[in-house]
Amino acid sequence: MGCGTVRQVVKSLKAVQAIWKKICAHLTEEMRLKKSISNEQGNQDSLVTLVNKARLEWEQTQVLFEEAQDPDLIDHAIYAMEAAKKKYIYLLKLAKKENISVEKVCDIEEHKTA
Repeated sequence: MGCGTVRQVVKSLKAVQAIWKKICAHLTEEMRLKKSISNEQGNQDSLVTLVNKARLEWEQTQVLFEEAQDPDLIDHAIYAMEAAKKKYIYLLKLAKKENISVEKVCDIEEHKTA
């Protein structure tokens, strides 16, 4: 194995390591969100928070997909992105069913970031 090949392998491993760190951070946030769902299910403000967190999670998985280079990690990112999207849509529908307007969901998120 030549020096060029070793360098390429090391570079690839570093890229994979960076992506795995993002995946671990994503999974940690997902576990926190699941805990929030079980603790905050009945409260409308909590539902707004959950919708906003789900939207953030979806955005994070889109970034993960854009940065993934390994074919296996790309597949993982696609599945994670689709799952996050479906969770966001589900929570958004649930919020609408509870008569929480989409504007309220967005407004609360904008106030938090301002």
